This record gives sequence, C-alpha cells and structure tokens, in this order.
Amino acid sequence: MDPLDQLAVRFDAGLTIVMNAMKDEFIQQGHSASGKTLDSFEVVIRREFQDLVGEILVASTAVFVDNRTRAHRPPFKAIFEWSEHVLKGASEEERKSFSWAVINKIEKEGTPTRKAFEFSKNGRRTEFSRIAIDATEDEFEGELDYLLFILDLGDDALRAA
Repeated sequence: MDPLDQLAVRFDAGLTIVMNAMKDEFIQQGHSASGKTLDSFEVVIRREFQDLVGEILVASTAVFVDNRTRAHRPPFKAIFEWSEHVLKGASEEERKSFSWAVINKIEKEGTPTRKAFEFSKNGRRTEFSRIAIDATEDEFEGELDYLLFILDLGDDALRAA
C-alpha cells in the first residue's frame, strides 16, 4: 500500500471519530426526531493528485440546526412533514395545528426557540459541529501523527540503506 493510501486510511479513521462525536452531540441536543439528518452523516476521503481531501457530509438541514436563525416564517410543508416524526400517531388536523403553532413561534423567536431547549439532554441546541470538532481535536491529530511517525521511520530506514 502506498504511503498516501496509508495516510488516507488514518485520515478516514480520524474524520470518523469527529463524525461520530458530531452525531452524538446532535442526539444529545435533541435533534434526531426523524433520523434522516442523523443517517445522512458520511465521511468521504478522496485523492487529488498527491493531496488528500477529507469531508464530513451531512444533509443540508443540519445547517439550520447547527446555527441560530433569526425570526422568519419557515415553509409550512417542511414543518408539517417534520411534525409526522414529532407527533407520531397524531391526526392530520392535530399535525396542521401543531405545525402552524411552530411556524408562528419561529416567526417570533427564530431558532432555536426557548421551548426547544426542553428536548436537549445537555442544555445546548446549536453548534454541534464546533463542539464535536473541539472535543475530538487531539484524538483526530493523534490518528494522523501516528502514521506520520511511521512514515518518518520508513524514510529514515531508506536513507540509512
């Protein structure tokens, strides 16, 4: 296996640590109603010439969850679809009423709303990505440092030969 491929394996392992921390923080903040966004997390490593590019991909809806939004009027359809996961077994009329209440609250407060914090297990409702990155920085760097150390040993052995 060439050294860049070896580095890619460690890079993937490091990003997977970060991604798993993001998913855990996402759940702890109370954002996993439907599971769709949670299921969308994915690590992608690609080789571009002699460089490696790594990304943690997630559904675009995560942007709204990760960041605060100003007061705005969200689309009814999106909130109504989400309500199916929040109000399991509720009638269509109950879901419509609930959806309009949520829309009106977001229109006044933005997101997260004050009431949304009741769903959080850790008291937070935003910045799951930054929190996870900060929490796993040393472990992520450790994955890469280990391989760079091994590659340095290999270079030293080649120079000595």
